[in-house]
Amino acid sequence: MLWLLLLCLLQASASGPTLGEIETEARSGNVRAMVDLGTAHLNGLLGVERNVSAGAEWYRAAAEKGSVAALGQVGIMVAQGIGFPQNVQQGVALMRQAAEQGSEEAMLNLGIAIKLGVAPDEPPSEANKWLAQAAAKGVAAAQGFLGICYRDDSDTSCPTNLTKAVELFEQAANAGHADSMHNLGVCFQKGTGVASDKRRAALWLARGASAGRCLLYTSDAADEEDSVDLGGGRSIKKERKGSSGKRVEAR
Repeated sequence: MLWLLLLCLLQASASGPTLGEIETEARSGNVRAMVDLGTAHLNGLLGVERNVSAGAEWYRAAAEKGSVAALGQVGIMVAQGIGFPQNVQQGVALMRQAAEQGSEEAMLNLGIAIKLGVAPDEPPSEANKWLAQAAAKGVAAAQGFLGICYRDDSDTSCPTNLTKAVELFEQAANAGHADSMHNLGVCFQKGTGVASDKRRAALWLARGASAGRCLLYTSDAADEEDSVDLGGGRSIKKERKGSSGKRVEAR
C-alpha cells in the first residue's frame, strides 16, 4: 500500500550514540534505544543491514514496555503486513490506541490512513479530526496535509476553506516544511485564499526548492499538483485530474 511511506521514522544523528551503545542500552531495557535500534534495522541505518523482522521485534518490545510511539509504528506495520502478519483492522486499532494516548505521529498516520481509504470502516470525519489534532500540536506534515484538504475542492470530506488552507500552509512553511513552502507559494502565485503576490510567491517557491523540493515548479505545474513532505525524504503527492476525481501518489 502506498501509505507505507507514511512511517515517521527516527533519523540517526551524526553526533548521537554509536550502534554498539544503542544495542547495549536496548538490551538493558532502554525503551528509546529499542525504538532507535528498530529504526536502524528497518531502514538499514548506522551500518546495520536492513532486517525488517528484527526491526519489527524491537518496535514490539518497545511498545510492550509502554512506548506510545513504538505502538503507533507497530500499528502501521501490522496493517501493512511488514514484519508482522497483515491485519489491517488490528493495525488501525493499534494506531488509534497510540493516537488516543497522545502520539502525534500516530495521529498523523491514522488521519492519513483513513483519508487514503486504508481504514474503510472509519468515517472521513475521523481523518480530519486526527489530522487537526496533530496539526494543533505543531506537526508540520499534518498542517500541510490538512491544508491541502481545505484547499482541494474535490475532497468532499473536508469543507473548502481557502483562507484556512493558506493559514495551515503558512504554519507548516514557517516550521521548515518544504512542500508547504511550495504550496504556499502556489497560493500567492494564483491568489488562492490570499491576495496574489508574485514576489512572495517566488520567494516561497524558491525556499521550498532549496529546502528539499525536487523541482522548482513552473506556474503550469503548480496548477496541477500539491504535495506534502512527510520527512525523511518521503512525501505524498496529490495530482488533480479535473473535476472527475483525484489520484494520490506516494513517493
